[in-house]
Amino acid sequence: MKTKIIKSSLTVILLCLIMTSCKKKVDKDYRPEFIGNWTGWGVYPIEYSLVIDSNSNAIFDYNNANGEEHFIRGKARANDKHFKIGRFASIKIVDYPHKIDTATTNILDPFSLKKCNWEMTLDHPLFYGKGGTCYKAVY
Repeated sequence: MKTKIIKSSLTVILLCLIMTSCKKKVDKDYRPEFIGNWTGWGVYPIEYSLVIDSNSNAIFDYNNANGEEHFIRGKARANDKHFKIGRFASIKIVDYPHKIDTATTNILDPFSLKKCNWEMTLDHPLFYGKGGTCYKAVY
């Protein structure tokens, strides 16, 4: 009886450690390239914005195929392969955030109307199995 309790307790502790240690909060010291106002378009006519502040608060705002607006809010966490908002919204990172040449791209940030100079590609079920590229302007 005691061995079953000990084994189940160790399993629960191990699962908790795995779930909490994989991703760290996005902030000015860890993964600062995610911080900012991101705008993107999915394969289906889906527009979305991802706003992450320096305190790791994130809002993922998107319009679905019916034009209905939805929000996912929570703490932003990331590792090299996945980005997570709150407890349940997990987004695969296809192309990590990186600077792009503004001379070759003419994508404007709708917030500031400046040319975007950062790009990343995410994959989420909302994008119907294809990565959605999003952009931000930071000068």
